[in-house]
Amino acid sequence: MLRQLMQIRQGFVTYILWPITTCIIYCPLIIIFLLLKSYKSVGWLIHQWGISIFMLLGQPYQIEGLENIDKNKRYILIANHSSMYDISLCTLILNQQPISWVLKESLLKIPVAGTAFRLGLGIPISRANARDSQKKIMDKIKTLRKNINPHIIMYPEGTRSKNGEINTFKRGFIQVMKEYEMDILPVTLSGVYTFFSTKQKFTDPSAVLKITIHPPETYQELQTMTDKEILEKVQTTIKKDYYA
Repeated sequence: MLRQLMQIRQGFVTYILWPITTCIIYCPLIIIFLLLKSYKSVGWLIHQWGISIFMLLGQPYQIEGLENIDKNKRYILIANHSSMYDISLCTLILNQQPISWVLKESLLKIPVAGTAFRLGLGIPISRANARDSQKKIMDKIKTLRKNINPHIIMYPEGTRSKNGEINTFKRGFIQVMKEYEMDILPVTLSGVYTFFSTKQKFTDPSAVLKITIHPPETYQELQTMTDKEILEKVQTTIKKDYYA
């Protein structure tokens, strides 16, 4: 009975309360601070957005490895992807630091949130033309680094896992790393597929959510490696804790 009650609560948050608070409260405030170029405030708001979601859900989570983040640096945050809640989890580890993440171009059409994405929170990608999308990503990141200078969040699997397994990583993040000489911050998101996957209509409150922040892979080290070696290194690091 308790499980069912928790699922009802989390379903209300997922389908009604979360979208409403995001579009009516957080996104308008984020847009205002983006226009005011108060990027530290933007980072703080995004962090509070993530915290508020899991408070409303009543879902606990664990974070390990916060000491691996240098607050004076900007990273390419690379994580596995299995749920719509992945981005919310990633915001929990970056406080008062702006972020931008690669997302589907169609998300730009969302009222209010789409405006925030266009102003700097989102780096849109079109799956119809991968080569053209990669060029647009590079151009967008170049502009963002001049203005907002955010962390870049990328999910190199390209889409959410359909079976809970980590899919093969794509190379796009390597080009960004080489072009802008950024360190890579590998992050493992565990338990999220069990909590709310693409196959589920309701959450599983028994899921154990865990965010593991691994030591950064520095540009200085990675630049001496081939693309294949980089892919294997980053994916192996993330998988290590996912399947532990």
